[in-house]
Amino acid sequence: MNKKYKLLATALITAAMLLCSACGAYEESSSETQTQSSTALLTTEKAADSSLSTAQPETKAAVSENSMKLTVGDTDFDIALENNETVSALKELMPLTIDMSELNGNEKYYYLDTALPSAPVKVGNISAGDVMLYGNNCLVVFYKSFSTSYSYTKIGHISETSKLESTLGNGSINAAFSMPSNEHSGNTLVAYFSRTGNTEKIAEHLIELTGADSYVINAAIPYTDADIKYQDDSCRANKEQNDKSIRPEIASPLSSIDSYDTIFLGYPIWWGQEPRIIDTFLESFDFSDKTVIPFCTSGSSGITASEANIKALVPIGKQMSGRRFSASASEKEVSDWLGSLDIQLKIDIIYTAQDLRDLSDFILGKSADSDLEGKDYDLDDDGIWSSFDLCLMRQKVRVPDTKSEAI
Repeated sequence: MNKKYKLLATALITAAMLLCSACGAYEESSSETQTQSSTALLTTEKAADSSLSTAQPETKAAVSENSMKLTVGDTDFDIALENNETVSALKELMPLTIDMSELNGNEKYYYLDTALPSAPVKVGNISAGDVMLYGNNCLVVFYKSFSTSYSYTKIGHISETSKLESTLGNGSINAAFSMPSNEHSGNTLVAYFSRTGNTEKIAEHLIELTGADSYVINAAIPYTDADIKYQDDSCRANKEQNDKSIRPEIASPLSSIDSYDTIFLGYPIWWGQEPRIIDTFLESFDFSDKTVIPFCTSGSSGITASEANIKALVPIGKQMSGRRFSASASEKEVSDWLGSLDIQLKIDIIYTAQDLRDLSDFILGKSADSDLEGKDYDLDDDGIWSSFDLCLMRQKVRVPDTKSEAI
């Protein structure tokens, strides 16, 4: 490749990375993202190679907090969200699967069971892709542009509308709204309760290995050290475990598990059984069409009794045999267990800093596609590897985890 074209390729990479910065609010909130220059690739690689971990489940859930995903059939649409109280309240309902009705040949609507904060204004013109709230509980997605005298509260906008009308038109639709964390799992959730951090460590291995969404089951009244002092017969944990009717309240419970097919359910073993808060979680949803895979941590007690309790508690579509792990279980142990399970997981590809370097070298002409045979680098599905793929890859880089685990 001659010097002229190398300079052009470098300019394209720089432009793409600056484009990433422009929409940096989707993955980072720092002003540093908005001022990235042509050193963006180098900065990203250094961050990915750094010993400082940022790829925790919390980070995955926080990526693109100002965006939401709408799924209709096999088609996904990204919604760029407004920054207002309506959006904040709507996020609390995620994930949300609803049947939206047709109106006027230009919109789909659904009346939510919950009223949201609203600040309606006369918008004048509707653009295809607008997502708005009518009144305080009517969620509307517009797939055509037109003028209107009605007032709405703005929620967000779908910028890529080429398939919007063909996907949403013609009658009612089943629509699934979700936050970007769901992009990592497709259909898998890791839900877990962890008082001391042991179960959390196993859950984090699962999340990293599968790309699954995660949900931490936290007690509305947190458990203190005194609450789990098993030598004390009057401690909270002992009282709960001795009374199978107790259901501790969950803080910030999930609104739905409808979008998941497979759920890994994790917990510590308390007196040979699952903690009662796990029973609360199980009784909160319909698992009759789900695959549930328990996993637990303990000093010596097995998982068998808790598996039997779970099976007897609620109808479950398919409950697979679980696994007990010690507090010191490695990621390889968890990976080996996953490999032994007869399940198909929808796993999103997580790219590394080396992938960034390889794709960058290819764009700059330093390597040929034959050197990267078998690599899935066409992230925007346009049939070629380009600087835009590099921009998308940057959002999916997996950073090595060297954080000390809590015990």
